[in-house]
Amino acid sequence: MALKLKGSTSGFTAIDAPAVAGDNTLVLPGGNGTSGQYLQTDGAGALSWATVTDTTGWTWDTTGTSLSGSSVSITGIPSTATQVIVGVRDLSQSDDANWSLQAGTSSGLASSGYASQGYYLTVSNGNDFNANSTSWQTFGGAAASFEFNGTAHLTKLTGNVWFCEGAFSLATSNNNVIRWQGHVELGGTLDRVGFTKSSGNFDAGTAFVHYFSP
Repeated sequence: MALKLKGSTSGFTAIDAPAVAGDNTLVLPGGNGTSGQYLQTDGAGALSWATVTDTTGWTWDTTGTSLSGSSVSITGIPSTATQVIVGVRDLSQSDDANWSLQAGTSSGLASSGYASQGYYLTVSNGNDFNANSTSWQTFGGAAASFEFNGTAHLTKLTGNVWFCEGAFSLATSNNNVIRWQGHVELGGTLDRVGFTKSSGNFDAGTAFVHYFSP
């Protein structure tokens, strides 16, 4: 038997139970909710109003994190992320030492296990390569007068193995293009990335961390 609710002037709305054995009770929420909310169940018959949230796709960082000191760690990457883009704007440093990007877990940034090669390309001086096992690291373009702009793209290959490819230009008259590529297997789920220097400090710049969760 259907429950029929008469319209204010004509017609009706009917609520009918499915043709299944056994009894079922649904408890309506006490209020009207707010505009755009939907009715959800707790699986035991209690209904409540809930707000729709977008849990998939790209999350875009529009605020950024200032780069200063010898190390900057950026957390908050969810366990569901399969791609991470790390962008830098006007990164500069206090000395000529190379700077690095590291991936990390809740235990901190990983400083070993990388199979990475950094290299530079330039019109005047050719190119050179440098292998690194402690990070993804710039090579051949780290003068204190340089400013870096570019991105590093991390892709989850399988499990906790991440591949990273970075490309950066220098906002000076120097013609170097700085790149790195390689992978690392973390000891747990990636939830952060960090910028580090072996000496000196970052003295300016902003990092942006975007991620994709399917």
